[in-house]
Amino acid sequence: MGGYHWCANNGSITRSVHKDYLLNEHLYYQTMLKMIDEHPFKEHLLKAFNESMRSRLFMAVRLLGIDTSGFWYYPYYGRLENARIILYGAGEVGKSYYESISREKKNVIAAWVDRDFMAEC
Repeated sequence: MGGYHWCANNGSITRSVHKDYLLNEHLYYQTMLKMIDEHPFKEHLLKAFNESMRSRLFMAVRLLGIDTSGFWYYPYYGRLENARIILYGAGEVGKSYYESISREKKNVIAAWVDRDFMAEC
């Protein structure tokens, strides 16, 4: 059985940010939107592309060294519409999800529950 050796280079392109990083992300976004707009399956492609861009932007925030403690990525952002959501959890994750859902304004939080709610107060 062979071994595996991992060497992380902090100066590599995957662990550093080029000075035009955000501009390049913006240009990529604009170019892809134009291409998707001309495609016959644009509705489906746009949903997948938006999910991909959310992941890319979250990675950009981390690469830029912005503190994301206390922020949790709400995985259903943009996927649900006119939903009645029951949010379970009033800790850091629950509060972050609550903020994301409230900003989106496409859904209603029908209930927000937590078994240990009083412990969080």
